[in-house]
Amino acid sequence: MTMTDLPLLVLTAAQDASGDVVAPWWLRIGLIAAGMLALAAVMALIQARHPPARAATWAVIIVCVPLLGPLAYFVVETIRYRRDHPHPTRGRAERSVTEDDDGDEAAGGAHGR
Repeated sequence: MTMTDLPLLVLTAAQDASGDVVAPWWLRIGLIAAGMLALAAVMALIQARHPPARAATWAVIIVCVPLLGPLAYFVVETIRYRRDHPHPTRGRAERSVTEDDDGDEAAGGAHGR
C-alpha cells in the first residue's frame, strides 16, 4: 500500500507500538463534536414544522455537508424565525408592572401593597 492509497484522515494519524493507526486527539474530539452538532440539527429539524420539501432539503444538507450543514441550518432558521416573529412575547413577570408606571406603588397605586 502506498501513501497515495491512504485517506487524508489516516495521513494525519500516527501509529502506536502495535502498528495500529491511531487518530490524534484533536481529530477524534472534532469528529465527535461534528457528529453531536449534526445530531442536534436533525433533532431540531424533526421537531420543527417545515414544509416537506424544505425539511427534505435541510435533511440532505445537514447529513451531506459535515459541520457547515448543521451550522447553516441553525443560523438560517434562527434568522427566518426572528424575521417571522419580530416581537417576542413578554413573560408574566414583565407584564405585571406597566411601563408607564412611574412610582405609583409608593403613592398607593394599583400595584401598591
